[in-house]
Amino acid sequence: MRKQKVYLDTSVISFYYAEDSPEKMMITQKFFDEELASGNYKVYISLLVLDELEGTKKQWLKDGLLKLASRYANEIVVLNEEVSLIADKFIQEEVIPEKYKDDALHLALALVNDVDYIVSWNFKHIVKLKTKRAVKAFAIKEGFKEVEIISPMEVVENDN
Repeated sequence: MRKQKVYLDTSVISFYYAEDSPEKMMITQKFFDEELASGNYKVYISLLVLDELEGTKKQWLKDGLLKLASRYANEIVVLNEEVSLIADKFIQEEVIPEKYKDDALHLALALVNDVDYIVSWNFKHIVKLKTKRAVKAFAIKEGFKEVEIISPMEVVENDN
């Protein structure tokens, strides 16, 4: 059976230790410790994710987040011209505000790398109906595989 390919954005990794948000932290820990640990998924992250994690101010937290990312990531994907052009289109089409270009880059990285799911806690720009529709329409129009955009909660609640 083919493993499902999941792209994790930075928010998913960050909430593993988010004591100020205990419900999301618990769901995130279950997502990693049960779902991803099951080996049923091929996990993708990007150099962008690692760069964002590097910006964590508290050293102990940064070390923990980077260790978590390296433990679960099967593949680290990189930015290229195609990814940048797609991200720019998402910004031009007002799917993602220009100020949050990294969010557009995460979406583009997932499309270019043929993943099945983008997993994110970012409800402001990524896990929202407008973005889901725009990414689906773009994928169909441009010949990419359609990608599902979901939260860790959706994976944990539908763990079959």
